[in-house]
Amino acid sequence: MEPVPVSIVVEWENILLAESGRCHRMLRRLVLEAETAVAEGLAANPIELLVCYDAEEVDGSAVAADVAMELPDHSPTLHHRLVPVAGAEYYELENVGAREVEGDLVVFVDSDVIPEPGWLASLIRPFADEAVGVVAGNSYLEPEGLYGKTFALAWFFPLRATEAKVIPAGKFFANNVAFRRRVFEQFPFPPLDEGSRGSCWRLAQILAENGVQIVQATGAQVEHPPPNGGRHFVMRALAQGRDRLFEERAFGSRRTRSLMGTGARLKRDLRRSSSSITKNSKRVGLPTVAVPAALGISTSYYLLCTVGEVATMVSPRFMARHFRI
Repeated sequence: MEPVPVSIVVEWENILLAESGRCHRMLRRLVLEAETAVAEGLAANPIELLVCYDAEEVDGSAVAADVAMELPDHSPTLHHRLVPVAGAEYYELENVGAREVEGDLVVFVDSDVIPEPGWLASLIRPFADEAVGVVAGNSYLEPEGLYGKTFALAWFFPLRATEAKVIPAGKFFANNVAFRRRVFEQFPFPPLDEGSRGSCWRLAQILAENGVQIVQATGAQVEHPPPNGGRHFVMRALAQGRDRLFEERAFGSRRTRSLMGTGARLKRDLRRSSSSITKNSKRVGLPTVAVPAALGISTSYYLLCTVGEVATMVSPRFMARHFRI
């Protein structure tokens, strides 16, 4: 495989709700990952980095200061620039960034995740197969403390993969995925008229319908944080409930859009999360004595998701305007 021009797009929205130090750790890892990918002959030198932010909500000088702290202008392997976008949310930031890249491969990684060593090289290698259009990584929750271990087991992210392999995939997370640029130019993240998350799931369906091959490189691992504190916990749960009801209204059936469907989703979430906590607790180091507390946290979260769904049934316009995370 000849070295391929690579561009990385980072949204600067998630970090606004996460611990601020995570973006510095993420940027330091990007420098090391770029150096490794270039040294191994996988990526052409230099790798391009675009940091995209909402110019109406974020102080551009603060973003520039954060980036400059970790990425000096003279970095030989990672050339960066900031991309201000007025009034843009998560997926819009990624779409705009992708339209401005120069690389043949477009890598998306979030501002609040921490890549593991070998992450970028693992995302690039599968593109040696010309049939591959998209490579998804393995995004997992950092299992730190009772709270982090609970979310690692009970949330929608999988557990950390224990083996590096490339396997067929039917979906991906936008926080850790690479596209051939020509594929993404044809199939960008579709707009969400009312919700704020879920476009990546819809895009995966669109790609499959159009015969684009998606694989997962489980060795391309990033560590994602759980919701940061009580306010983020509540907002994220309400937003998740709102977004999945809007998705059901767009693509589901009459039954799945009803209270009956909401009840079925709550039952499914509680059954899945409870099973994962009780069966996989040892994988994340959760003591048996802490299992009841973990069950309480996860139950509270999914009850709030249900509140978000019901509130969206009652006042869809209000819910569409709020909890934009």
